[in-house]
Amino acid sequence: MHEINQETFLRKAKRDHLRLVKESEELRLIESARPYTPNLWDTVELILGNWLIKLGSKIKARSIYTKFSEKHA
Repeated sequence: MHEINQETFLRKAKRDHLRLVKESEELRLIESARPYTPNLWDTVELILGNWLIKLGSKIKARSIYTKFSEKHA
């Protein structure tokens, strides 16, 4: 009797497994079709990137190598 119950559970588990795999595949496709919306970390990265670019520009502008001398004029 124990083997019969085990066989029934195995059949049910195989059937449920296929159903769950199908559902998860559908949910994955729905999730991948959803448009990407930026989150808080994306905003922070953008702000930091802009700040680094501005800082680099200021440092480059103050560099002695970018100043024009009388030789260049």
